[in-house]
Amino acid sequence: MKNETFFNHIKDQENHDLEHQKILDLTVCNNLAECIYISDPHTYDILYANNTFIKKYGNLIGQKCHKALQGLDAPCPFCTNNFIMGENQGKPHTREYKNLIDQRWYRCVDKAIPWIDGRIVRCEMFIDINDVKETEKKLLHRIQFETLITSISTQFINLPQEKIDQGINMALKKIGGFAEADRSYVFLFYEKNGTRMDNTHEWCVDGIDPQIDNLKDLKPDLVTPWWIDKLRRFEYIYIPSVDNLKANNYAEKRILQAQNIKSLVVVPMVYGKSLIGFLGFDFVRSEKSLLSKEIIGLLRIVGDIFANALEHKKAYQALRKSEKRFRRITENMLDMISQLNVNGVFEYASPSHQSNLGYQPKDLIGKSIIDFLHPDDINTMKNAIQGVIQTSIPGKIEFRLRHINGDHMWMESNINVDTEKGEIAGIIFCTRNINQRKQFEKEMASLDRLNLIGEMAAGIGHEIRNPMTTIRGFLQILKNKNGCVQYEDYFDIMIDELDRANSIITEFLSLTKNKPIDLQVSNLNHIIKSIFPLIQADAMLLDKYIELELHDIRDIPLNEKEIRQLLLNLVKNGIESMDSSGKITIKTFADKQDVILSVKDEGKGIETSLLDKLGTPFFTTKDNGTGLGLAVCYSIAARHKASIEVETGSSGTTFLVRFKY
Repeated sequence: MKNETFFNHIKDQENHDLEHQKILDLTVCNNLAECIYISDPHTYDILYANNTFIKKYGNLIGQKCHKALQGLDAPCPFCTNNFIMGENQGKPHTREYKNLIDQRWYRCVDKAIPWIDGRIVRCEMFIDINDVKETEKKLLHRIQFETLITSISTQFINLPQEKIDQGINMALKKIGGFAEADRSYVFLFYEKNGTRMDNTHEWCVDGIDPQIDNLKDLKPDLVTPWWIDKLRRFEYIYIPSVDNLKANNYAEKRILQAQNIKSLVVVPMVYGKSLIGFLGFDFVRSEKSLLSKEIIGLLRIVGDIFANALEHKKAYQALRKSEKRFRRITENMLDMISQLNVNGVFEYASPSHQSNLGYQPKDLIGKSIIDFLHPDDINTMKNAIQGVIQTSIPGKIEFRLRHINGDHMWMESNINVDTEKGEIAGIIFCTRNINQRKQFEKEMASLDRLNLIGEMAAGIGHEIRNPMTTIRGFLQILKNKNGCVQYEDYFDIMIDELDRANSIITEFLSLTKNKPIDLQVSNLNHIIKSIFPLIQADAMLLDKYIELELHDIRDIPLNEKEIRQLLLNLVKNGIESMDSSGKITIKTFADKQDVILSVKDEGKGIETSLLDKLGTPFFTTKDNGTGLGLAVCYSIAARHKASIEVETGSSGTTFLVRFKY
């Protein structure tokens, strides 16, 4: 606004007496806080500089602008004379550039104006925007770091327990590389009260010596007393310069200098209320003197992710150990023992079959085990039997047998051959009913994942909201700029969507909680129309289309934010299921007293075997899916006392949300 006021003032004075104009213009210039100078566009001589300019750079009048301001012997290659002279005379030209002398960013506004002797000169006003540029750079870096951490946490959610260590090593490489560290590592405490520790995981950049083999069975209270004392208070450690450590940190300084470490940051790994270890990053080749608290906060989240993964692994191993001990105790009590001939026909069945499956042994003798198998397990059983017969090597198999009541029960069998005089006489099955264990493992896996994503979301939710708040603030500022008035509607949409995203984070944290929601009587069609431009834009970017078929429906109690989220999730799933030129049809209609929202796509449909799993948290068929989209939809529907029905086939899938009020 100041730039426009200054140049408009010059324009207003162009019809006045030149001497009078000079006095007025220069008075305006000298009272502005921005730097202003005027130069000859042909000789590049500086003709005038205001007080702010002189205070910052000294009196440079008479010098060449390119030499005085940029240190160049020839005119600047980015000189704007061509943009403000000729047919562009009188039009301001705005640009941003980095000064070659002080290496700071500036925003410049240039314009050709008449000088007091009648010639046309170049007037430039500029302000220092270096701090803004640095803030933008830091914000982008933090957002990229948050994205990396989110990706890593998602990988850990779906990572098998036996691959936890491999996952940690891979994460150390990714995060260490992003942080420009030379070495990243994990130490874990063991024995009572953490009196000893081991370096258990490590990644090093090429050319940096690993230390993992040298840092085993250490006594932390003796090796790094100050360090460990801070960690036990759940505090992080950031040493910008190891050489500058104080005398009371002699033990730490000595051991760090022995490894050529110049800077480092260490964050505690906490599980529950216990310190189980720490995550560290060493900088060997150069000091890391500027590491923000926000970045360290994100590293603490990584430490929490590692801690949860390692503790879950420990619990899993303890469970497996307990299970093995339990099996040894009970293997001769409840297990089913049976002998089949080489064709899979029962020749013997122990009495325990009745307590497990409801069949008396005599009901099984002479019948094929295939007759009792779940159809999906028949080939697996045939291959297992054939493999044991061919190799005479004992095997193990999990499968489902039909109970006398018609239900299929999960079984686990150790299979071995029974030989007589070197010939295979039959096959011995030692079978255990693992139906409850299967159900338990399924529930535990779901709970572990839900707990892990909940802890991750609780930690990173705050970090995501911070940049969102900054973006919202800048959007509100831009909205009120004169040059942006024509885009006011778009700014309103963006601000609304940021507010909705913030609300989604809150809802995500309580995905599994039965909490009350604020329902307001509203019309579903109005909500769909308000969000349609956003949905349509997303679809068109992917060469897909949205069609609305909105019929007259009655008003019902709705939570607008949740319904928008439900609709966005269903449309997004539909878009991702289709090829180019596909169409999504959003339809509303009434079915007696029910209000129906229908979202139909033209994809390939959903496999029948997967329909029962829809809405299960973390279940997904997408390579990069989280398995939360439909789970959120089902949760929203439940809070609205609505149900979701699915109709699918080779021509596409339709999700019908039935509101019953």
